[in-house]
Amino acid sequence: MTRSVSLALLSFLLTSSSAFVIAQTDLTQIDYADVEAQRREPFKMFDNLYYVGVQRVGAHLITTSGGLILLDATYDHLANQVLDNVRRLGFDPGDIRYILISHGHNDHAGGARRVQQVTGAKIAIGEGNAETLARGSEGGTFPFPGVTPDVRLKDGDEITLGDAKLQVHLTPGHTPGTISLEWTVYDDGTPRKALFFGDPGVNAQDLGTFMDSVRRLQRIDDAEVLVLPHPFLQNQFGRAARLALRKAGDPNPVVAPDQNRVFLASLIERAKLRTKVR
Repeated sequence: MTRSVSLALLSFLLTSSSAFVIAQTDLTQIDYADVEAQRREPFKMFDNLYYVGVQRVGAHLITTSGGLILLDATYDHLANQVLDNVRRLGFDPGDIRYILISHGHNDHAGGARRVQQVTGAKIAIGEGNAETLARGSEGGTFPFPGVTPDVRLKDGDEITLGDAKLQVHLTPGHTPGTISLEWTVYDDGTPRKALFFGDPGVNAQDLGTFMDSVRRLQRIDDAEVLVLPHPFLQNQFGRAARLALRKAGDPNPVVAPDQNRVFLASLIERAKLRTKVR
């Protein structure tokens, strides 16, 4: 990709109002500390995947024949909202068997102990973030209680529950232990390969490693669905509105492989600009 094309792509992505738009002012300006403003109605994305997070931080529920899997727990002070959203969808939080934490930052890991206390589920996190989770954080704007993970995930591990099997990809850069997941979702019975990127934040601790991780995910070129830990990264709520209007036979707006490829490519370009790599 030439520099001129790369810069043109980046400019388009930063200004586009399409489904993979990177920033949405109405979401990014909501105060994380404002519990009521963070409330968000949960919604169904696929037969076996639901959004149960809040306005600025995502949490996703995977349903299986053997129980439920929760992807991320948001902040400690917002974790009860996640549990409420699970209930509002008609599920019992007590059926959650795994809490999978994408990485050790407080907006994703902070609520892990609270959710575990309610559900009794096992907590799993990438090995490189296990100590961060166990230690917790007493300082900063949003401290969170530490909790010892039950499972320390390594690259290539598989998480199996009922009829679901999730493959773990270690994708460091944003943090040393960021994990991504590959599994199958179903759209009215039709299987679709899904990819959860543990955090595409270009404010990575190690941008070189981050770019390597993005390239690794790009090689999973048959993925049709990209799930991200912050809803504003791909206009997830705009897609939810389109899902609500979807009629029988209409395409699922979350199935967007071409847009997902462009999004991943944009992360490389943004990281290059930050590191002045050409």
